[in-house]
Amino acid sequence: MENPIILLAEKVQKKFRGSILTRVVCIEGADHIPTITVEIELPNGKVYVASGNNQKLAKQKAAELALFEMFSLPD
Repeated sequence: MENPIILLAEKVQKKFRGSILTRVVCIEGADHIPTITVEIELPNGKVYVASGNNQKLAKQKAAELALFEMFSLPD
């Protein structure tokens, strides 16, 4: 499967003529087993939040949520 972050960025660029914003909103837990929470904001203001053991995984989960909601659900 293609990287969901890249796929989301491409689809958002086509649909909104803008870019996604990603930011880390929380880092919890011990240094060797952190839980990192990130959010992805779309140009329309919609925000998707997800957590993971590292920043990459958290971003991928948030991007998958956005892709599912934007392109799988009826408008």
